[in-house]
Amino acid sequence: MYYDKRFQKDPHFPLIAFNHEQMKESTTAGYLTAEKRSFDDITDRLMNVNLEVLSDLTKRMTEGERVKPETEEEKLCLN
Repeated sequence: MYYDKRFQKDPHFPLIAFNHEQMKESTTAGYLTAEKRSFDDITDRLMNVNLEVLSDLTKRMTEGERVKPETEEEKLCLN
């Protein structure tokens, strides 16, 4: 798309472009927005999430199951 095509002919260009896209996607999708007054509550909940329950919920969701929280831990995880 540029007049100077040298960088596009470099053999490593596709890999570098792909890596750049991955970094861009991870930085735009990997942040949390929180209001200042609820930040402490949110960080406490994130630090205390039961990873086994989270793993189970994500597995069920990826299989297409509609997940309704049944236990208190599932409710906390989805919250």
